[in-house]
Order: sequence, then C-alpha cells, then structure tokens
Amino acid sequence: MIELSILAHPADLAFFERVARHVLGQLERVQSIDRRVLVFDLSNSTAEDAGRLRAVGDRLLASEAVDEWIELDWSPEVVANTMSRWYGDATFPTRALHGRARYQYAQSFDIAQRPMVLHLDSDVLIHAGDFGWIERACDTFEADPTIVAIVPMGGAPKADRLVEWVIGSKVDRSRFGVGPQVTSGLTSRHLILHRERVSNVLLPLLDHSVDHHWEQAMATQMEQRGVRRYTEISTVEYCWHPHRHNARFVRWLPDLIAAAEAGKFPYRRTGRQWDIMTEGRGFWPWLVLLTRRRFWAWLTRRRLE
Repeated sequence: MIELSILAHPADLAFFERVARHVLGQLERVQSIDRRVLVFDLSNSTAEDAGRLRAVGDRLLASEAVDEWIELDWSPEVVANTMSRWYGDATFPTRALHGRARYQYAQSFDIAQRPMVLHLDSDVLIHAGDFGWIERACDTFEADPTIVAIVPMGGAPKADRLVEWVIGSKVDRSRFGVGPQVTSGLTSRHLILHRERVSNVLLPLLDHSVDHHWEQAMATQMEQRGVRRYTEISTVEYCWHPHRHNARFVRWLPDLIAAAEAGKFPYRRTGRQWDIMTEGRGFWPWLVLLTRRRFWAWLTRRRLE
C-alpha cells in the first residue's frame, strides 16, 4: 500500500492549509492510499510560525483529513545518520545551492511506514481523473523491476506551435504520446517512490556536486544504475504548481484550486507546461480564465435567487 506524504515549511503558511485540503479531498477516494501524513520542516523558522504550522496540522488531524503530522528531526545524530545513508557522508550539506532541500526529502522518505510513498510538495494542485497512476502503482512496480518512481503528467496541454496558438487545442499535438513513458529524469514535487528499490539500488547517492539538489542527484544515480521513472501521460490527470509563491498566487488560490478541480486551464499560455505563471504577463491568460469563471458563477447565483 501507499503512504501519502505532504512536505511543508512555515514559509508556506499563506497557502498551505487551503492547498492541503484540496489535495486531501481530491485523493480521498484513492483506495491504494492507506496512510496520510503531513511532514513539517521547522528549520529556519520562528517559534511563532512553527506554532502556526503545528496548528494547521492539528486542524487537519481533528477533521480526520490526515492520520498524523510529524516534525522532521534536526538533531545532529539523526541528520548525520540520514546524510550518511543517502550521500555516504555524514557531513554532507543538508541543502544545495540557493538553500534547496536535500535532507528534508531524504528524511521524509526514511520515516515513512509504507513500502511506497506518494510525496507531494506543499504547493501542488491536482486534477484527477480515475487516479489510475496511483491505483496502478503497485502493479506497475511489480511488472518492471527497473522502475523506482512513478509520476503523473506535469501540467495540462498547452499551445507550443504557431498553429496551436492560432487555432487552439483542436490541433494540439503533444510532445509526448498519451500513455506510459519511461525516462531517467525525476521530479521532487509529485512522485511515488519505491523505498526498497531506492535503498538497495540507488543509495548512497554519488553525485556530490554542492550545486545539485536532491532530484538532480537522484536522476544522475538512476541513469548510472540503469533504473527509470515511469510517467503516466494523460489529458485527464495532471499536477500543477505555481512558478512563484507571490501575493497574486495567494490572492487567486481559491479560484486556481476550483479551476484545477474542474479541469479548466488556459490552453494558450506561456511558461513551462507544469507551471502556473503568477507573475507579469504570464498570469494574464489565467486572469482571463479565472475572471470569466467568477462572472459565470456570479451570474448563476443571481439566476437562482
């Protein structure tokens, strides 16, 4: 069975509870998930903010949305043991360039209680169809011993070619064919990890570049060891995340969540397929979509009054 693990930091307080309730609600029907856990990294935070994040955990626990919330252990002994196990060096830096996480991911996987872990970052939005990429995970791992991770589609279809910008989604031609794809890359934002295979095949990670964060080191090791990532390319199941955690993202978050759950998105948009652009002109296609949805919701309410 699978453990759902959502990693959060007090820096995420402006949006975390709302996103967590969205994700937990979307995944409530997934039968393969039999444990739901919040993992809190309280390093580099004030006592006040740490207390506020704990309060979010308590509210989600009280509503039975999760089974437990856990604080990462930053004691020197545990950190040394974890970095030694994952990187072969007890003194290896716990963060990469620009403070990107290493220890946080490693420790959150180590403390899991199920053979497979569905990890989500705190800002991930989900549009779910039949949850096939999760429900079939056990069978996928069993069928191919070279698979160590499973990920969903990163973002919905978007216009890339000129003809797609002019005519629209009717002439969409994805860079990837619909169905399973196998690659050597990895993402840390949303993935199911096979813990035993990672431990037996990949650890310790030999990519010791101080600039490389956790997912880069994992991808390098996967390629060297001949194991792979399975991606479920789909037009009905995908995950988003914001390009920036700015004020605009927080302001429009309820509308973005509603749009994600309804499978609505601007086909003509800039940026990477998996990013929700929340800055500058990149947000304009989203602003048009969300404003239009607000207007039709208001009009529907008026007609019902």
